[in-house]
Amino acid sequence: MIFKESNMKKLPIRYLLIFLLFLGCDPMDKKLRLINISQSDIYYSTSCSDSLSDLFKDEYKKGNFNQYYTNYVEKLAPDTIIHDAMPGNNKAWERYINSCDDSLLRILTFDIDTLKMYSWEKVIKEKKYKKIYKYSVNDLEKMNWKVEIYD
Repeated sequence: MIFKESNMKKLPIRYLLIFLLFLGCDPMDKKLRLINISQSDIYYSTSCSDSLSDLFKDEYKKGNFNQYYTNYVEKLAPDTIIHDAMPGNNKAWERYINSCDDSLLRILTFDIDTLKMYSWEKVIKEKKYKKIYKYSVNDLEKMNWKVEIYD
C-alpha cells in the first residue's frame, strides 16, 4: 500500500488528538456496583443522610423550583449491575462516604408509583421511600464494593 506523504504526517496527529481527548476526561471512581437481584425495576438514589432534604435545600437555594424525581433517582433493571460513578480519583467514594452522617452511605429505594403520584418535594419531606440501605466504607470493602438490592 502506498501512502501519500500528507497522510503520513496526519496519522500521528490523529493519535495525539485522541490521546489528549482521553487525558481531558475527568477521572471517575466506579468501584461501587449496585446489583438488582429482584424481578422488578428498582428506583434508587444515593445520599449522605436519611432524608435527602439537604439535596432539596441546595437546589431550592439555587432557584431550581422545577425539581423532578428523574433528576435524582436512577433506574436499575432486574438482573442488572450498575457501576455507580463518583467524580474523582479511585478514592472518591471513600471521601464521600466519610463526609456523610455517621460516615454511612445511604441507598434509598422508591416505588415508581409514589414517584409519579407525588412531587419530589413531598417525597423528600414525607420520606416516601421504600427502603434505606446503609453502608460504611469498611462494610463496602468487605463486600468488594458490591451491593445487592432487592425490594
